[in-house]
Amino acid sequence: MSSQSLTTKQQEAKKVLLWLCFDCSLGGNPPGCHMHSLRLRSYAERRRMIDQMGGPECIQIHTLHRVCLARKESLMFAARSSEEESCIMDIGAVKIPE
Repeated sequence: MSSQSLTTKQQEAKKVLLWLCFDCSLGGNPPGCHMHSLRLRSYAERRRMIDQMGGPECIQIHTLHRVCLARKESLMFAARSSEEESCIMDIGAVKIPE
């Protein structure tokens, strides 16, 4: 992957995180979401924290979001989803402070 396409991917991931810092794509702020504690902060604090994240961190969190969303959508389409279903994932080195 060229450095230009990596930079573009990092910028796009950061834009998505700025959008996701308000709500889950499916609504609300599920307790098991990797963005849950971030959403409890003020917008200014959320923005500052996301701006300070490195590109690889943004890409990793964005990837986790896409996997979680696909999983939840799959459950919904299979008519097996429930409101308690959460997306608890091991986000490794990416830690969002509580």
